[in-house]
Amino acid sequence: MQFLPATTALVDDALVHAVRMTVDGQAVAVLSQEHLAAIALETGHMKDKIRLSQFLASGTFERLRFDALTERFGLTVKWARFVALMEDQP
Repeated sequence: MQFLPATTALVDDALVHAVRMTVDGQAVAVLSQEHLAAIALETGHMKDKIRLSQFLASGTFERLRFDALTERFGLTVKWARFVALMEDQP
């Protein structure tokens, strides 16, 4: 579980589209993996790049949805850099 402050338009959008549920009597908002991947790309920390790679490898990741988010929130250049970085890895 991770708590994210709603500090960017992307996080705000993720919360608007989150699935609401109750866990142990607590109301929670569950963000889509595509939103979480875009947030990881946006923040750009090493741990977030690893998380992004895990989302991509999950087999359930909706790439078209992610691509739409990266375009809508101005992350296409960061995405291209990430892809280039991954292609350079052995």
